[in-house]
Amino acid sequence: MTVEMDGDMVAESDRQRLGERYMQVERKEIADRRNGELARVLGPALPGESQEELGRLAREDREKAEEGLAELRDGEEVWYKPVEELTRRDRAARIEAQRKRLEWVQGRLKSSSPKNPQR
Repeated sequence: MTVEMDGDMVAESDRQRLGERYMQVERKEIADRRNGELARVLGPALPGESQEELGRLAREDREKAEEGLAELRDGEEVWYKPVEELTRRDRAARIEAQRKRLEWVQGRLKSSSPKNPQR
């Protein structure tokens, strides 16, 4: 059987396989977060940052992961949903949440690297 998926015709078995793969990736992310991935990525506080605040953010992220919650975002609105309840309709909000977190982490790293190093 063929079904429409994001404007394309896709075999039902392919759609199911893609959905299963998506959930595997989401479950792995939850496991990584449960194991303190954010704390490892953040590392020590940078000048002007609070180590306590970074610790709080990492702790809250780990707690959400322990509850099996994935972050979703639409602009400035943020909410959480159990990973097992995510649907295709949540995909854009998940991508936006992941993109925002990545931008924040990359911004921290960029601000900590030396400007125009001399050769």
